[in-house]
Amino acid sequence: MTGVQTCALPILEELEELRKQHEEQEIILDSIPAMIFYKDKEDRFVHVNKYLAEAVNIAKKELVGKTAAEISPTKDYWEDDKAVMASGEPLRNIIEPIETPEGTRWFQTDKIPYRDRAGNIIGIIGFAVDITERKKAEDDLKEKQRLNALLLDSLPHAADRKSTRLNSSHIPLSRMPSSA
Repeated sequence: MTGVQTCALPILEELEELRKQHEEQEIILDSIPAMIFYKDKEDRFVHVNKYLAEAVNIAKKELVGKTAAEISPTKDYWEDDKAVMASGEPLRNIIEPIETPEGTRWFQTDKIPYRDRAGNIIGIIGFAVDITERKKAEDDLKEKQRLNALLLDSLPHAADRKSTRLNSSHIPLSRMPSSA
């Protein structure tokens, strides 16, 4: 074995280990049921997971290098991203609609600063979870509460009924019917 070969072997082994680590990270990111993305300071996607690619119906490799405006021109995500990069503070619980091939979906998004090893902000990392079903249930509940309030307000003596409990434990004993 030559000197070059003995030097190259550890390097090749290290490269193989890095490739395995990268592959494992891809598997983990693609297994998470949330959109995960890294964007640089120019609003370009650096990395996305499978869930995001499927949500916008664009291959992962095609998303890298594109801006959010190129993918969804009707929504301006850039303002939130700039605020996170300027402040260095995360922005959490952003509730917003996103147009997908299946129609409008609601997502809860968290954005955090993306820092290099020296601590410099080089972009943002985002996590977006589909909350469409939760949002629909909340909206349905609000509508039912609104309709119940309208119904109560339309009943005669509604003000008296709102403060009166119709529970026998709250009726004075003198008014309780006597048992025969």
